[in-house]
Amino acid sequence: MSFEKVLPGESEWIGFTNYKRLFSDQLFLTAVKNSVRYMLGPLVLLIPLPLIFACFINSKLMVGKEFFKSVFFLPALTSVVVAGTIFRLMFGEMENTLMNQFIGLFSMEPIKWLKNDGTAFGALLTLACWRWMGVNILYFLS
Repeated sequence: MSFEKVLPGESEWIGFTNYKRLFSDQLFLTAVKNSVRYMLGPLVLLIPLPLIFACFINSKLMVGKEFFKSVFFLPALTSVVVAGTIFRLMFGEMENTLMNQFIGLFSMEPIKWLKNDGTAFGALLTLACWRWMGVNILYFLS
């Protein structure tokens, strides 16, 4: 059907016209770019970091192994709504959000974290790493 123009009750063969229109659409290309960025970003972080943490937790010198396993795995047990609420409170626009208070210690102006492309992507990477780090650590420990 992607090679046809489909209207109610009729279809017409149009070849690659739909694909030409799709790949010339700037909104589609932006969506593909953002999807690739969000696929590669967590991939680059969620393979080596959990492996390093798993090596530390598995070390004979490590004290409190079970505590750290629990702390790292706890975010995976939270619901999506709770995780979203926590990160909205951390990366919100108001001056009293956690990250704006932190940068305020360095006399910086509050940032609208989720409205800027770079800072929003950083917040999403932080959320993905916080949420899934413990699962990957358990994979490496097993």
